[in-house]
Amino acid sequence: MSVIAVGNFDGVHLGHQKILTETCRYAEKLGVKSIAFTFTVHPRNILTASNIVKNIYTNDQKLKYIRNSGIDSVFFQDFDFEFSNMDIVSFLTFLKKHFSCRILVCGENFKFGKNAMYNVSDLKKISEKMDIEIVVVEISEKNVVSSTKIREMMNIGDIKTVNFMLGRKYCVELMIEKGQKLGTQLGYPTINQNPPKNLLLLKNGVYLTRTVIVGSELIYDSITNIGNKPTVNGMDMTIETFLFGCEMNLYGQIAQVEFFEFIREEKKFANISLLIEQIKRDVKYAENADRA
Repeated sequence: MSVIAVGNFDGVHLGHQKILTETCRYAEKLGVKSIAFTFTVHPRNILTASNIVKNIYTNDQKLKYIRNSGIDSVFFQDFDFEFSNMDIVSFLTFLKKHFSCRILVCGENFKFGKNAMYNVSDLKKISEKMDIEIVVVEISEKNVVSSTKIREMMNIGDIKTVNFMLGRKYCVELMIEKGQKLGTQLGYPTINQNPPKNLLLLKNGVYLTRTVIVGSELIYDSITNIGNKPTVNGMDMTIETFLFGCEMNLYGQIAQVEFFEFIREEKKFANISLLIEQIKRDVKYAENADRA
């Protein structure tokens, strides 16, 4: 038997954490396994051709944060057209057959099936005949915390509100890749991370950050620019981070860059000298800033 939490869990924010915590509580009470059932892509990207939804985290990050909640295992379902057209009886039968589902835990606004035609009331009616108990978690923070609102705050660079709604510091966790060495030429060598196209980034600009080199004990206070380097006519979106006190070659390693504060907008300077002067001011501020 198992207790299963179902949802997209994009961001694994405070509301999602409440669902996952309840799942663990019920599983512990029954002495069975807790499972999170989630999706490889955002369902809306399959159901609608326009208005593509980018992910708040990579799937690797989502997996990590779900497991941090105490969940025993995580199942990623490929959300395709076939799965999106599955009726609720077939879905519950699938969970029963493959996971011996005894209790299904979801949020109060959970919907399923073609055109999202099934809601929690439908789940409860049908599940009674299948010996599956449905636990609906009322998320008191729903008017404050949602993946949609997190995206809205990311788009305006309100990192403090994003961090509050996530219940942790927002971060990107990507491989360090070779860049154009522009930072080195300016006197501020950076690590460069190239985000996947489906990853939502914070508003372009300069941020107060801290950087952890994953799998090591290396932690650096840092300052990060998200954008396309307009002063040098850059085209691609990049994440460039200057690590205070770092003189190591970190190519190929994974860096977790945690964001604390929005410092300023990205802008195009009239010349490189003005850009360097601004970087000096940014770095001076970041060296003395509070990262609590």
